[in-house]
Amino acid sequence: MKGNTQLNEIAYKLECNAEAIEIIKSLESDAIILEPTGYWYASFWVNCAKKLGMDIYWISHQQTKINRQHYFKTKNKDDYLDALTIALTYFDKSGLDDLGNPPILNNYDHDSIDLLRRTFHEREQLDKNKNSLINQLRQRLCCEFPEIAQRDFEYIGVKGCNPTLGHIAGLTKNPRIKATARTGVSEYSQLLANDIIMYQTRISIKEQELRDILDLEQFKLYRQVFNQFCFGTITQSLLLLHCYPIERFLVKGKPYFKGDHDISLRKFQAYLGLGYSYQISGDTSAKQDKVKKTWKGSDLMRSHLYAHAMVTICPNKPAKTEIMTKLKNSWLNPRKHTYFTRNEKTGLKIEVTQELPSFKALGKDGLCRLLFYETRLLYQLLTQNLVK
Repeated sequence: MKGNTQLNEIAYKLECNAEAIEIIKSLESDAIILEPTGYWYASFWVNCAKKLGMDIYWISHQQTKINRQHYFKTKNKDDYLDALTIALTYFDKSGLDDLGNPPILNNYDHDSIDLLRRTFHEREQLDKNKNSLINQLRQRLCCEFPEIAQRDFEYIGVKGCNPTLGHIAGLTKNPRIKATARTGVSEYSQLLANDIIMYQTRISIKEQELRDILDLEQFKLYRQVFNQFCFGTITQSLLLLHCYPIERFLVKGKPYFKGDHDISLRKFQAYLGLGYSYQISGDTSAKQDKVKKTWKGSDLMRSHLYAHAMVTICPNKPAKTEIMTKLKNSWLNPRKHTYFTRNEKTGLKIEVTQELPSFKALGKDGLCRLLFYETRLLYQLLTQNLVK
């Protein structure tokens, strides 16, 4: 802030309107500090800050929660306390990390990334609406036309629409669909099928827009790495939103280590939804776990990586790339882990090779380990190919 303004003189509860912009403008602030909320809501304040020439900083939900408990000794969530906590977090010098940096998220504002994010979310919203309509149509068809109620409605045929949906909507004729023993398709169901086809068309248009953005020169090297993992258009778009540029995870252009631990790698995996949050309890009773471990990071990114692994890596099919061969081998075949230890009697360093089961044999835990292994390979290839 400029000048010697008192806190009680600038405590406002702002809404997304022109009056809020005028209030922020009158404060003559240098920067705006935000906690990530929904994309569309946060965009209002980001655009407001850009128009006023203000710097933009972000503080994570987790950091806000931790600092709220630290500053105000309460776990209760309160908008006013959160706002004050966010401001204190930025200005409090006692919260600096090992490198002397405040706990601010590394946010890189690129027009192409912003366009990619907007297009991705538009496609996701269309897909959510389409799935809702498909569920409605299936329910109605169980009564009206049960013979086709469980057919695949996602497949797009050569005529540009799903053959079954096209038949229901009256747009095409499908000779494989015979007469039903029930009431037949109602007008309402025909309209539902037509709406679903319209949504599928709009989704295909958005996916083409995503491919056009991914073809930009600045993403060329990233896509070369992504293609080695056989990621699809949607997953590639989501990966870029979380890890572009790769330099955001490095310190002075190089991975940052604490002892033998690659902190840059851990941060990279956390951004992709593969990080853990630990809550350690002093209760050692049989009914209480001493350590409670939960996921942190992007749930959406983690779910896409999970789906990619189930469809692309786990099936016992020939691998298309060298990286996919490594991933499939780790999933299907036992592994050998080599490490060094010291002999207790002589104190000499010795090499130990341990036989480990395949990830597949470990069940759900093995799938999690597979995702960590996949993202570690992804991080290594990105840093090798992109960091000079």
